[in-house]
Amino acid sequence: MRDYDFKNMILRNKLRDVINSVYKSFGFFEMDTPALEKYEILTGKEVEAGEEIKKEIYQFKDNKGRHIGLRFDLTVPLMRYLGMNTNIKLPFKRQAYGKVWRYEDFKKGRYREFYQYDIDIVGSKSVYSDFECIWASSVVFEKLGLKVKYYINNRKLIEGILEYLGYKDKAVEIMRVIDKIRKFDKEKLLEELKGYGVDKKEGERILKIVNFSGDYNDLEEYVKRKEYRNDKIEEGLKSLKELTELLKGRKINYVIDFSVVRGLGYYTGNVFESFVDGYEGLGSVCSGGRYDGAGKYANRDLPSVGISIGVDRVMDVLKDKEEVVPERDFYVILVEKEGKEIRDYFMDIVSRLRKKYLVEYDLMEKSFSKNMKYASEMKYKYVIVLGEKEFKRGMVSLKNMESGEREDLNTKEFFEKFKV
Repeated sequence: MRDYDFKNMILRNKLRDVINSVYKSFGFFEMDTPALEKYEILTGKEVEAGEEIKKEIYQFKDNKGRHIGLRFDLTVPLMRYLGMNTNIKLPFKRQAYGKVWRYEDFKKGRYREFYQYDIDIVGSKSVYSDFECIWASSVVFEKLGLKVKYYINNRKLIEGILEYLGYKDKAVEIMRVIDKIRKFDKEKLLEELKGYGVDKKEGERILKIVNFSGDYNDLEEYVKRKEYRNDKIEEGLKSLKELTELLKGRKINYVIDFSVVRGLGYYTGNVFESFVDGYEGLGSVCSGGRYDGAGKYANRDLPSVGISIGVDRVMDVLKDKEEVVPERDFYVILVEKEGKEIRDYFMDIVSRLRKKYLVEYDLMEKSFSKNMKYASEMKYKYVIVLGEKEFKRGMVSLKNMESGEREDLNTKEFFEKFKV
């Protein structure tokens, strides 16, 4: 867990504004949910979170002894909300931004307290909804100047293949291991598969199968060649074909990758992760998928799909690409502070400017030279010097810190210049 200094806050707020404006243009409206949920909500059968997520939940008893946990994502609270609000109009399109918590090993790009920015579409079975989520997030990255590649897959397809191979009862557990392919080496994965009753030979066979990566035509040929066939495989193929055709239409960079299955058990169909070119080692910056069990809390059918941007990881990329410099407009130096009339003149100018600009003045009683040095180091656009001479003449002494140009303006000219 980290502190965010003012530079990080500037970058985070800028990122949030970009995401918000894009998602709003796609018709996603904001909502928020509490950071705390009942533990049984976070771990219930409706979520199918798995034992590993349970180990990562920050949990405690509250003052009345109730079992409480900090949310580990923004999707489970949405599912709970849907169960409590059964009269919402469908499709329901929401965007949500907030902190989530997971107790896990940390490194750059992986933190225990971090921000997510989600969009979700509730009520639609159409693959267009899956596409909308990817499309909207791709526009965000385009506006940020980041090149990303989407790695897509379908849980039904992988589950169908595992069932075809005789692992129907262990498919969910095996997929949780597959989800870690980018995190762990082969031996570690084989050891985890062994824990689910899969011996080394069969484990190597599974890891070889999920090594597939390519376009839809490659996938179709691969499945035909292996003679994999059952209803889940057919459904997965159909959905992926429709999705890839839509992605090609918008020229969104993607690849079908069998190793992308997402670790949480609530995913049911197309799943996706994206990585920034050159920063693949940082981890996925945007991920999600279809979770058609969202209505379990409400005991009704609510097909849903969503995608989440990892705000902190995107910030780590942006910090490497650009220096964060606060936009500071005016620094005002009052040479003579004695006399009510001069102070009022000075404060009137500051007050009027602050209706439109960022304006600061000396609070440390520094000398004139130290004030000028400070203004230069803090990269103010302009310095205003006010003293008895300027007050008596009704003038403002202005310096453009970028060009070095100085000019004396009467107050009317000055306010007209900056339209205040």
